[in-house]
Amino acid sequence: MLDPAVLAEFRRRTITEAMAEVCAERQYHTASIADIAARAATSRGTVYSLYRNREDIFLDLLDRTAADVLSLVEGACASAGGEPRARVEAALRAVLGLAAEQPAIAYAFLVIAPYATPASLGRYNGVISHLAALLRIAMSGRDGSNAWHEELVIAGLADVLARKARDGQLEEAPALLTDFAGLVAPL
Repeated sequence: MLDPAVLAEFRRRTITEAMAEVCAERQYHTASIADIAARAATSRGTVYSLYRNREDIFLDLLDRTAADVLSLVEGACASAGGEPRARVEAALRAVLGLAAEQPAIAYAFLVIAPYATPASLGRYNGVISHLAALLRIAMSGRDGSNAWHEELVIAGLADVLARKARDGQLEEAPALLTDFAGLVAPL
């Protein structure tokens, strides 16, 4: 017998993934609970037992995506060793690969989150700032004379990926590695 907490977590992940897919097809404001439930192959009652409304589902999707991305970047930096350029490239490779592997989730985060609700914009901005801080750490030893450098690199990366997402070209994201790694050079 499955632990109820494990089952609820599985359902939440399934529902948030369905939310991403529905948003990628129909946008946030036209996505209904019925659409999300159908995509998740569950009932509206199950959705409402876990979430109050569409915004709660979307914010959970963003929180899960943020946790996954930040964990992935931190792990990539740690596994790359002590050389700043290697850490930066590992972090960028991880982010670009994730965007290519999960286009619906990337679309929801990069294209829809900045505009869907004030709370989703806050989540989006928080992740951009956190990623910029991680980039700053990865680039240890770099002259800190321009404190906005990392924020500009991450915001630029997010903007380029959002355009790729809107154009249905996220499979091309990993090819951006050299260009973005070059933006943080010279290290």
